Amino acid sequence: MDPVDVAARPTYLAVADVLRRRIALGTYPPGARLPSERELAEALSVGRMTVRRAVRLLGEEHLLATSRGRGGTTVLDQSEQPHHEVSELERLVVAVRDAFEFRLAIEPLATRLAAARATPAERTAIASLAQGRASSVGAFRALDSRFHTGIAEACGNALVLEAVRWSRAEMLGWHAPTDAAWWSDELGERFAALHRPIAEAIAAGDEAGAERAMVHHLQEGRRVYLTALANAGATIPADLAEMLAP
Repeated sequence: MDPVDVAARPTYLAVADVLRRRIALGTYPPGARLPSERELAEALSVGRMTVRRAVRLLGEEHLLATSRGRGGTTVLDQSEQPHHEVSELERLVVAVRDAFEFRLAIEPLATRLAAARATPAERTAIASLAQGRASSVGAFRALDSRFHTGIAEACGNALVLEAVRWSRAEMLGWHAPTDAAWWSDELGERFAALHRPIAEAIAAGDEAGAERAMVHHLQEGRRVYLTALANAGATIPADLAEMLAP
């Protein structure tokens, strides 16, 4: 039996790796019907929902096809699958995913540290930026960058500051192409409103509250960008599609 390596990654991705390997090795040849969710869950010592997510992911990769009712899940013949080039929209989806995975790892830490270490002048400057309003997407991008880098500057850690600056620079590669799809004055105000609780927590020295507020802000930003790309016709992978709900 293939081992399911769940170290440091979601279990359904490890299950998908096992199934993908079995398909590649011919254990499940083209046209073969996969064991049921229950059978796979028992064999791999995981939950049925985990198996379901793994199968759905492989379906998006055009390796499996699932029919409703008793049709079950079958392995697709890859020789009959058309070749699909990655479109610009799909490239942007990956870029947004990567950016927010990185930011969610770094910026909540920067915010917690800023709440603990910022000088009175830095707390005042961050609070002032949080009150700013932008009348255009370009102005918003500039204000947003100043706010986030201002927090990183106040965190007192040069490596974290460099990471935040680097991620802001990387965002320019995909941020501008998506502007027309997501920007509105209402959304700009919503993002500005999400800045204020972060600044208030930093001003109060509330480390946990500042960190939570930043996580919420970044998750909302990711949802907005992915929703805009989905509305433009991009295919959103299953592990990201569940993040689209408000």
